[in-house]
Amino acid sequence: IQENLSWSLGFGVPSGFMLLSLFLFLLGIKSYRFSNARLGNKNPFARIGRVFVEAVKNRRKQDLDKYNPNETLLLLPHQDSKQFRFLDRAAISCDLVEIEEAKAVLRLVPIWMTSLVYAIVAAQSNTFFTKQGATMERSISPGVLVPSATLQGFEPLTMFVFIPIYDRLLVPIARSFTQNPLGITVLQRIGTGIFLYILAMV
Repeated sequence: IQENLSWSLGFGVPSGFMLLSLFLFLLGIKSYRFSNARLGNKNPFARIGRVFVEAVKNRRKQDLDKYNPNETLLLLPHQDSKQFRFLDRAAISCDLVEIEEAKAVLRLVPIWMTSLVYAIVAAQSNTFFTKQGATMERSISPGVLVPSATLQGFEPLTMFVFIPIYDRLLVPIARSFTQNPLGITVLQRIGTGIFLYILAMV
């Protein structure tokens, strides 16, 4: 479609299907199950945002006791996080559970930031890879021209080839060094994948 008609139509077709899938998703919203057992019907975004707002309002107050007379959801001692103590200033008007939820969101920020590297690189294969393929000589024989979009097939094909190599060769070698049944940890796998992605982009 991109080569023979237009790029606008090529992007418009998947966009239309995405809107259709969103519409179908919303059609079944009445049948979805929602859990309001913990904090009632409070919107999670409003709940977490309120913690930050209250913490800013009370930023000049010192030595606040994390006690709310209206507290209904108490935390066990080991559930009271010592990180991001500035959010504890919201305890005057917020539940302790709400404060801990806000802290949990902040702990995700480093993961989000590092995942941007992977997302930027992964986006190349879905966009510029096809555009680069359009500039290549893709004719196999007279009258046979390979569409540039078929280059997207190399990504899953590479996975099919290297997954058995990783599972049967690399994991046993790594297991002999790390004594880990998985060879390396999940975090090490993610880090290695991001590193290889960076090398591929260079």
